[in-house]
Amino acid sequence: MSRSAPNGARLTWRLTSLPADPADGLVPFLIDWGTTTHPTTGVLPTLSLHSFEAEHPDPHRIRTRLAALDVDLPVRPGPQPRLLLGLNGPNGLIMLS
Repeated sequence: MSRSAPNGARLTWRLTSLPADPADGLVPFLIDWGTTTHPTTGVLPTLSLHSFEAEHPDPHRIRTRLAALDVDLPVRPGPQPRLLLGLNGPNGLIMLS
């Protein structure tokens, strides 16, 4: 994959292929930036992470897959798969789901 950055630089990367069951979007995929400079090395606005967790109807299945990747993400039971993210910004806490 590729795209142009705002400064005109060309970014290229490769993604791991997703299995037939991507665990409802809660298990991360991997990105190989190759020789491209990672896009976060530039000056970007930043927010601090307040919280990051997930919900899933079968949390044990998701925890098992995350553990295989050594990902430490709290997963609690919930009616549907979703990620919950809390960010501290200039105007206070912002919750995304």
